[in-house]
Amino acid sequence: MALGMTVELTQPDIETAIKEHLNKNGVDTTGKHVDISVTAGRKPGGLRASVNITAAPVAAEEPANIEEVVEEPIGSETTTESTAEPEDAATAGKAIFGNNASAG
Repeated sequence: MALGMTVELTQPDIETAIKEHLNKNGVDTTGKHVDISVTAGRKPGGLRASVNITAAPVAAEEPANIEEVVEEPIGSETTTESTAEPEDAATAGKAIFGNNASAG
């Protein structure tokens, strides 16, 4: 009595099998980008896989760990004391540049 078996492969399974086949036949794919395109042809042509092997892109170097310094904003609990001298009668009403504040 003969037993039948059906095996279904997904595209990732097929790509893995192709990569393993290449490696077993002396094509080193370690650290390389392997692009596999599978196309279906007409009956006599069947499936065809096009394999493009290129050097893997160099990953951008991560910046060194930089410690973030966060300064807390000055809150309302901070009090400031005025150190300004009280105005005397002679300088009252004069602007910074000597113009009379009441002139207009």
